[in-house]
Amino acid sequence: MTDTQEQKVPWILTKTGVLVMLFVVLGPLGLPFLYKSSAFGKRAKIFWTITVLIYAAAVIVLFIVALVWMWRFFASHLNV
Repeated sequence: MTDTQEQKVPWILTKTGVLVMLFVVLGPLGLPFLYKSSAFGKRAKIFWTITVLIYAAAVIVLFIVALVWMWRFFASHLNV
């Protein structure tokens, strides 16, 4: 490969593509894209892995809290 030829990296393996996949689309399922990408160093991959796992856990906890709140709300209003 000469200097004038650039190696084309798929958009999904760029920093922006990987972060979009991690936080908007896939969450923890996007981690393989993070580890396949050469745009991140080892420390960055560890940092983003921990961040995504904390983010995913927070989303799951908030979802459960919302379900419990809705269950109690409707149960009290419907006399179930």
